Amino acid sequence: MPAGFPRSGWVDDSAAIDVRLGLALRAGRSAFVTLTGGDAGQALRDADIVLAEADPVRAFEVCWHALFTLSVVGIPARAHSAVLAVRKRVAAQGSEWALVEMDLLQVRILQRKGDLRTAATVLRILLRKAMVLQDRPLALRMVWGLAEVARLAGTRTVPKVKGRGGVPLCDAGQATPEGLMARGAAQVGVEQFGAAVRTYLECGELLAEAGVDSSEVIRWRPAAVETLLRLGRSAEAGRLAEENLERALLVGTDGAIGFARYVVALTRPRCERESLLVEAVSRLQDAGQLLDEAFAQYELGKVLHKGAADCHLLRAIQLADDCGARPLGERARALAGPSLGTLGGLTAQERKVARLVAAGLSNPEIAKQLFLARRTVEFHLSGVYRKLGLTGRHDLTQLLSEGEGA
Repeated sequence: MPAGFPRSGWVDDSAAIDVRLGLALRAGRSAFVTLTGGDAGQALRDADIVLAEADPVRAFEVCWHALFTLSVVGIPARAHSAVLAVRKRVAAQGSEWALVEMDLLQVRILQRKGDLRTAATVLRILLRKAMVLQDRPLALRMVWGLAEVARLAGTRTVPKVKGRGGVPLCDAGQATPEGLMARGAAQVGVEQFGAAVRTYLECGELLAEAGVDSSEVIRWRPAAVETLLRLGRSAEAGRLAEENLERALLVGTDGAIGFARYVVALTRPRCERESLLVEAVSRLQDAGQLLDEAFAQYELGKVLHKGAADCHLLRAIQLADDCGARPLGERARALAGPSLGTLGGLTAQERKVARLVAAGLSNPEIAKQLFLARRTVEFHLSGVYRKLGLTGRHDLTQLLSEGEGA
């Protein structure tokens, strides 16, 4: 009997049994293809069929495998909706284990989407559950997850949870892929770059031993590439980035290929980066991977000349702010300069209105130029004042003129 099918869920009907077995096979195939880095298109089609036909309560493990596929290679927004729908069904059964599994998938999806604030909230809830249940492996995974979110968000709020013998769990050297990625990131944080590279490569070896060869399940190659570049070992970084791109092309999704193109661009001379980053930005936008797109937009802004770079730096600032990635936002603002950086937190329409106000146009003139109602211009202008902490047109004009002169 396949895992996840309680006896009470079976009926004496060979056709129904065949359907359930078929769904179990589809779910297993989708998860296997996802782990081994095969064609995500077929894996996603299998997952969709499973989620459309399987009962999450009676066949939870089958649905979990389908959701795992969505969490790794699906569009994040769609994957999140699917997880929440299944979670709602299983919540009524009161299974704490099933809810934890759903929340773990939710964290993966939120991190892919770039919603760092919500990911941190869910991780902290799970950490509290793990401590109540005295589930040390789960607690370790949550602390590692919080450490990664804290790194991207630029915070220092990783809890020092104590394990056996009083050893902080965040310092525990667990030989698991997640643990090795956390250790590598910690080594990078204290500038032990050589040790970090060895740790990331060890993570890759461990995954290979388990038959996991996807570019998306755990991104150890991109982490190693960035660390090798810090050491000046560009040839090694380039080979690893190309290897990562080969794996991403096999997966075949916009998100996988877009991020892999971005990683390759980091290893190329400046003159070769633009086309790679343009494709990366386009694919990551289509994939809905907002934080990945923010990094690609930032790198594209670095490559382009002033003026052409502005829209990409503004997009990077806006995405970084939305995702809660403070360090990236600060780097993009520094590159953009005072005037452009100031406008980074505004919407596209608010930025247009602000610039026209600074150019001396009245509200009716702005409304005519932008084909908007006068009240709409006033609404956008009030938003500009509120977000920038200004009191009127004179303050806005002065702020933007000072930025242009800096």
